[in-house]
Amino acid sequence: MPQTNAPAGMVRKSTCLMGMLLSLALGLYLGGLLPGLLNGQAADAPPASPAPQAARPIQDAAPPMPPELLRKISDLEKALQDNPGDAARWTALGNLYFDTDQAKQAIAAYERSLALAPDNADVLTDLGIMYRETGAYEQAVGSFRKATTVNPAHENALFNEGVVLYYDLHRKDEAARAWQRLLTFNPGARSPEGQPVSELIKHLH
Repeated sequence: MPQTNAPAGMVRKSTCLMGMLLSLALGLYLGGLLPGLLNGQAADAPPASPAPQAARPIQDAAPPMPPELLRKISDLEKALQDNPGDAARWTALGNLYFDTDQAKQAIAAYERSLALAPDNADVLTDLGIMYRETGAYEQAVGSFRKATTVNPAHENALFNEGVVLYYDLHRKDEAARAWQRLLTFNPGARSPEGQPVSELIKHLH
């Protein structure tokens, strides 16, 4: 079977179908959960599995974040201290962590959001992408599948499920089924590089 490179994946949010998916076997990012705010409040949520190995060198320090993003994160943290039952704000905080490559913090925020509003397919998909970022591949697949239980036509979840199943877990039959389901909803679905998903399926055999 010819070896192909893992396609880039899809961005979060239903308004953007095909975007960047994190590269194969990404390692753990540095940094713990939010001190005080997320630590303890998300204690009942299952932890993400550790990555089997780091796929890129660990950096000594994360690149500095723009002040505007730091302010937005700080404002959301303060708002959630006053109102921890606001699912939308937990999602917004998770999105900021997603966008700034803070996978573990994003997972904690998304899990808090889902504890309050469990049937959000977009958040479940974002959570799956962040699980993959930390090497928690089985949890990623589980999150994508929960998303498609809520919304069977969620193309982002179906595409990413296939990517993780094939390139990370090497379960090509299950990957093919996920992508075939995607094609039933969108026969012209393409990877972010523009390759038809139907062509990707051919490489699974």
